[in-house]
Amino acid sequence: MDRIRPWLILVGVFLLQFFLSELLAIRYYRPDFVVIFILYFGLFFGSYYGVIAGFIIGIFIDMTPLASYFGLSPMTYSITGYLAGHLQNKYFRWSPFTFHAAWLCIISFHFLVFTYVRYQLLLHLFFHVEKP
Repeated sequence: MDRIRPWLILVGVFLLQFFLSELLAIRYYRPDFVVIFILYFGLFFGSYYGVIAGFIIGIFIDMTPLASYFGLSPMTYSITGYLAGHLQNKYFRWSPFTFHAAWLCIISFHFLVFTYVRYQLLLHLFFHVEKP
């Protein structure tokens, strides 16, 4: 049962994200419970299982109406799980500032990759200036 529990929690987090993210949205900003869980999963179990969990939950999310581009969620969650796995057992070896800055950078990287791919047309239109 102990080997199944993290995967059941993964499904629970997916359901929490699916049903409660719209209710907890403030304007257009929705909380992302999945990235927090993938970060924890990678920290606790390592890179291999972080990538597996990120890919599985990313596929689940892409099968729902929450997704915008198919394949974007598995990619970003897998990268997050992989990078979080490299922080495993580093809490006591690194200073607290370095450790917390590292996981904040991982979440920021996840957000930037997701946002860049999803809104790249708007970014291109914003920086593209026509000369008269």
